[in-house]
Amino acid sequence: MHSIDRLRGALAVTLFVCAGCPHYLGPREPDQYDGCASNEHWVTFDRVEKAATVDGTRAPWFTAPAAGATVPGAPSPRFAWQPSPSATGRDFGDATCAQCTICGQLAAQHLPPITGTVYDLQLTVDEAIEWRVLSTLQVWTPPDDLWASWRGKQVSLRAWELPLDDNQATMGVFTSASPLVFEVAQ
Repeated sequence: MHSIDRLRGALAVTLFVCAGCPHYLGPREPDQYDGCASNEHWVTFDRVEKAATVDGTRAPWFTAPAAGATVPGAPSPRFAWQPSPSATGRDFGDATCAQCTICGQLAAQHLPPITGTVYDLQLTVDEAIEWRVLSTLQVWTPPDDLWASWRGKQVSLRAWELPLDDNQATMGVFTSASPLVFEVAQ
């Protein structure tokens, strides 16, 4: 058995046994890591998201697509957001790490600690989380096959943001009171 297979098995057992523990890692690992986001941030998010501050003035604010929109079924759209309604963002976000100055060019899962904001995007279809993205970027485009699987469905996107300094939370995690909800056209 390969060491990665052993690690996955140990993690699965740990998650099953510790489902009621306060340090339980949460419902699922992200499907995608973008920018400088890493699996270390996944653990941090799952630990603090339940205590998130619901504050629409400090939570991620989506500029595209619009809430309630019917989004074309092809091609996959580009989602864009900013840190809050009053703070404009930039595509590459504000995160920096020791390996790069434009972190959007890296996508490894084990990077040096970062300073900046990490976002957790959870997309729900039929009341189940279908896709989860951790990103330091402020744009995301769904994979074409994933987007195609959502044609004719309503999608709900909930986002959290967590400011970090050297991978340590500098303040609470923030989210909005309600998710971004949209329809994907056939």
